[in-house]
Amino acid sequence: MFPPEFVAELGNPRRYGATYAQNVATREGLAHLKELIESLVRKMPEEDRVKVIPRLRDDNDVNYRGALSEVLLYGYFLQNGYRVTLNAPLGHGTDADLYVECEDCRFYVDVVTVIAPVSDAIRLRNQSRIINTLGNLRNMGYLAALEVGEGNPPELTETAIRERVRSHIAAVSSGQIPLGAQLTIGNVTVRLREGNHPEAFVDSTVYPLESQFLGHVHGRLKKKVRRFKNLGRTDVPFVVALSGGEDLHQNFHHVVERAVLGWRTFDPSYLLPAGPALLSGVLGYTKYIQEDRVELDLEFIHNPGAGAPLPVQCLPDVRHLFPRQISPGVWNADVNGPDEAIVVLSIPEARN
Repeated sequence: MFPPEFVAELGNPRRYGATYAQNVATREGLAHLKELIESLVRKMPEEDRVKVIPRLRDDNDVNYRGALSEVLLYGYFLQNGYRVTLNAPLGHGTDADLYVECEDCRFYVDVVTVIAPVSDAIRLRNQSRIINTLGNLRNMGYLAALEVGEGNPPELTETAIRERVRSHIAAVSSGQIPLGAQLTIGNVTVRLREGNHPEAFVDSTVYPLESQFLGHVHGRLKKKVRRFKNLGRTDVPFVVALSGGEDLHQNFHHVVERAVLGWRTFDPSYLLPAGPALLSGVLGYTKYIQEDRVELDLEFIHNPGAGAPLPVQCLPDVRHLFPRQISPGVWNADVNGPDEAIVVLSIPEARN
């Protein structure tokens, strides 16, 4: 995966802005993740291995994150004793990411790594400059929580952004304004709290779900269901796995539930009162990367309208939700499984 000559070409990772692939290949704190990725890739057939390795080395973070999501889910199924076919043909030149089977279970899985769609380049560039400038501040005497709102932020220089923050902090420190007073920079709201860190200023960032998640998720689900029609069968379960979480800064399963079920009367719902018959359900999973382990947190939301429902035993160690709609934006669910379904991924044994 990351041979010495590849690592040598990367050079030393930058303190800020290094790509995901560069961090995994070079940082000591990610050595366990690197070993897990490499061991899972070695388990793949050669024709699949040559497809995924370039994506895992890609300096485009979107491509890297998509590949990593697929590799880790592949590891979850291998760990549970399934036979897994990668890039399983569906027909008409299309395929599913995974075909999973064991004695009692057979189903297809397509993986979607959920990120914000790039829709307005100027707005996103200006917004990113604000967020990145704040994120690079450190040892400011306070900690900050950011909330990103709707609207079009102005084009501000990094110097102007830093001056506004320092003026706000000076006013708080002198007692001119209370600690809880908010600072608005474009469409980003900054709230200070007591504390200080020599290497950080921002300790949380919340993005609006409307722009970050909801429409994007529905569009990706519809595309995957259309592709599955190429199989020409309705008796085989089909699962769309949504992976993500690291750029949302809030509970990933909550936002997946809101995206596919709705939380408020004006939230569009995808699975209620009944989703498309071809879709068995949505598997939401996010990863927790520790220095000595990698964990997956998994929740499967069953589609009430599924033509081929997925049995609970086909996804072990997963929290299962069986939702039903009470009224638009209002639903409840029967739950099967733990409140938190955390699976530690083991490094598979090497082939003889």
